[in-house]
Amino acid sequence: MNYLKHFRNQMGRSMTEMLGVLALVGILSITALFGYSYAIAKSQANTILNDIKLMIVILDVSDFLKGSQQTTTPADLSVDTSSNAGYLIKKQNAKNLVIIASPVTKRTCNILVNERAAYLEDIIANPLTTHQCEDTDLNDVYFYLNQEFISIEDDDKPRECDDMAPCTGCQTCLDGRCIDVDEVCPGNQVCDKGVCGCPEGQYQDSTGSCHTCNEVISIAIDKSDANVQKVLNCPQMAYSKRMGMAYHCNVSAQTIALWDSANTCSKCNNRSLASEVNCSLECPANKFRDNSGNCHSCDEVATFAIDTSEANKQKILNCPKMLLSRTGLASHCDVATQTVPVWAYPETCAKCDKRVLINEVSCSLIE
Repeated sequence: MNYLKHFRNQMGRSMTEMLGVLALVGILSITALFGYSYAIAKSQANTILNDIKLMIVILDVSDFLKGSQQTTTPADLSVDTSSNAGYLIKKQNAKNLVIIASPVTKRTCNILVNERAAYLEDIIANPLTTHQCEDTDLNDVYFYLNQEFISIEDDDKPRECDDMAPCTGCQTCLDGRCIDVDEVCPGNQVCDKGVCGCPEGQYQDSTGSCHTCNEVISIAIDKSDANVQKVLNCPQMAYSKRMGMAYHCNVSAQTIALWDSANTCSKCNNRSLASEVNCSLECPANKFRDNSGNCHSCDEVATFAIDTSEANKQKILNCPKMLLSRTGLASHCDVATQTVPVWAYPETCAKCDKRVLINEVSCSLIE
């Protein structure tokens, strides 16, 4: 009886040990199977990423980015891909494009969407439906790129969208993301992150159209602070705050009135201030400026309120028959006025053969 009892105990321990071994073998088999499955998925993901990199290299030197064609395939680009997935390349707008890989298994999909590639903006699974990898072998994986083929910070990535989360402003929901659409903006403005505005380095006129700093124009502008600053940043643009007008230094107008923005005249090497408010073209050597900045010859028989800059007064003093006064008046000797003031410049009266100096301040006609 003792022998039988001992035999039974030994058999029980052996069975337990065998079951334990079998369980361990099962766990190791499952682990090995899982590892093999992951390795296969990882290999498939790497193959797809290598295909994407190859397509980017070819896209960068192809005519597709600059042409009117909106879609293409690796075959059209003469790219020999290695993955079993098919690819479609689409333009979203002038700055963005997307490469769609399909079909992709769930495990491979999960690996791809967690990739951080320096040449991609984003990777999203099934962006037109669930925005996540589905339990199927038919996932669509979207690889979003910009035409510089560089990654961007998460905060600057286009927002994901669908019917429940529509886009706003000048953006539209395209391929699961809110994409800027320039065509909905007024004039020649562009859409930037959903807001219409002028491209960098350009300013906006009062109708909403954009202009470069190099355009030789006089134009009413949008008077918002940000837009005015863009005008002020233009190296050859003068600006009148009172009038809301911007002027290129090379416009044909002899004089542009700047009023309380007269300091902007200093941008113009072909102009100078007359009477502290008028930004005027320089006159020829044989002409002088009035106080509006207009040019006059020494032979004009008239009295002028003049630009009182020292250089301009010297031009008047060089005229053979022009009188000058500290009051800012210049007169030709032959004006009909009986008495012309010559305060501070009494010597100019000697230019006139029909006038005489009286009391050192008046140059009067001889009766």
